[in-house]
Amino acid sequence: MVPVLLIAGGDPVPLHFIPPTGGTGKKLNLPGAAVAGVFVVGEMQAGGTAYLCEGIGQAWACWRAAGAAAVVCFGWSRVRRVATELRQRDASARLVLVPDVGKEEEAEIIARGLAAQFVPMPEGWPRNADVNDLVQRDGLEALTMLLSTSRAPAVKSPFSVVFAADLPDEFTPPDEIVEGVLTAGGGSLLYGASNSGKTFLVIDMAAALARGVSWMGKQTEPGLVIYLAAESPASVRSRLQAYSRHHGVTVPNFAIVQSPIDLFDGDAGTDSVIDLMRQIEASTKQRARLIVGGHPCPTKRRRQ
Repeated sequence: MVPVLLIAGGDPVPLHFIPPTGGTGKKLNLPGAAVAGVFVVGEMQAGGTAYLCEGIGQAWACWRAAGAAAVVCFGWSRVRRVATELRQRDASARLVLVPDVGKEEEAEIIARGLAAQFVPMPEGWPRNADVNDLVQRDGLEALTMLLSTSRAPAVKSPFSVVFAADLPDEFTPPDEIVEGVLTAGGGSLLYGASNSGKTFLVIDMAAALARGVSWMGKQTEPGLVIYLAAESPASVRSRLQAYSRHHGVTVPNFAIVQSPIDLFDGDAGTDSVIDLMRQIEASTKQRARLIVGGHPCPTKRRRQ
């Protein structure tokens, strides 16, 4: 017979009856009474650790092994609800889900949604084996070690995430394609009023990089330049011709994409650009070192 406590208040809850070890009976409430509430082994502290378990055997084992409160949820189906109520009650609490074998994946999902942790069970155990079984077989110290391996769920997202504490001590600076200005794999935005010389500046820098000569006293890393001339292909062509005449050179490794490209057309627009880049690289047998995308400034769009 186990007395039940309510986390968030509400109507009184009847006693839960749990059959003795080795019995064939089921865990029951009084007839017609719903399963609700929890039983806490130990004392819950604000901001402290609480282990969430299915039954009282696991909870007693966790309390003995770790010395922190252990919460009996009365069945795995209630763990999510109990964890949610505990999180609402104490946002700073360290909640640790302790699943039976075979329920680790679901425990990780629950923990991810509640900023909680979970305990990975030992490999090779039969399904539904629990931490109390571990204590019976290997002793209390084995459970203490297991609980120390509790961890937060891995971040699952299409976005790449790294934590500062996981960064290596050694720092490798990125390669510079224009000394002190542009780095390989990086992105930069040049913004200014219409007719302020943005295109002249970019073409002058890009042409120097394509030629492998210094630009404004800065060393460049030579390579293929691809210019997406979305605003005015004729203007880009004429300015490159003027550049070539002024310096008395032919600019190599400089491809001008003259067709309009809508980068805002979802994946179709992005995929078409990526496919085009690969084709240009294949035809020139070079990897692109610099990709320039030119767009009309907002004031021009408003006038249109």
